[in-house]
Amino acid sequence: MVKKVLTISGSDSSGAGGMQADLRTFAEYGVFGVQALTCITSIDEQQNFIIDPVPTALLYEQLTSIFAMYPDLAAIKIGMLGNQENLKLVANLLKKKSSIPLIVDPVLAFKETAATLAQPFFELMRNVLLPLAFVTTPNLVEAELLADIPKIGSIPKMKQAAKKIQEFGVENVVIKGGQRIPGATAVDLLLDNKKNYEFRYPKLDSHYINGAGCTFAAGITAGIAKGMPIKKAVELAKEFVFAGIADGCDFSPELGNVWQGAYREKRKEKFHEKNE
Repeated sequence: MVKKVLTISGSDSSGAGGMQADLRTFAEYGVFGVQALTCITSIDEQQNFIIDPVPTALLYEQLTSIFAMYPDLAAIKIGMLGNQENLKLVANLLKKKSSIPLIVDPVLAFKETAATLAQPFFELMRNVLLPLAFVTTPNLVEAELLADIPKIGSIPKMKQAAKKIQEFGVENVVIKGGQRIPGATAVDLLLDNKKNYEFRYPKLDSHYINGAGCTFAAGITAGIAKGMPIKKAVELAKEFVFAGIADGCDFSPELGNVWQGAYREKRKEKFHEKNE
């Protein structure tokens, strides 16, 4: 029977990230995705980033309905929550779902504001949500805020941050290195309950990066839902996102979206090459 996976996330009006990226990734992985909407993001004519959270009561109705319809969820992914009230609600409900692997992508809902304004949100993330999580997947900025370590720009600092974040109660920490780590290689780090692992791919000269973080976390979620060990789930998600960045779709002259169908198409190409 097909595995069922829940994403608790926002809607990205650009189509690149959030619930759109999650559901497309789940479909590519062959799991059935369901979604509870937390907020809607958009960009106005002045290119300002706008977040409109859904009412907490509406989020509650969605989640209780989903849990009633799908008692056999194989994994749950959390993305952008929109505000502190939604975070508290989600954490309270998920305390009763401790048998389901929880993957927390700690999307900073206040990316366009000063870090100090995000501090209460991240304190809640540390104290309320991360202790429930099986995996968390911060990028470098999010890792800096969660671990309270400024300017993470090296592998040793990534390891230091991962250890600090793990102390909040999450079993596995995956830090996305992105473009900031020096060198020609993009490095992601996994700290499980035993050791550190580094996942390396060449940096791409591509602007198709919008939605990469959501897609990566969704891939890890789908892999875990299908029974993969954490290391294998991260390896496959990294390969999946690499293909999506290499063959993305245009969004603007300076920004493009990850294409979640690229990995499937690449595999088809490889299959045809082997059989020619």
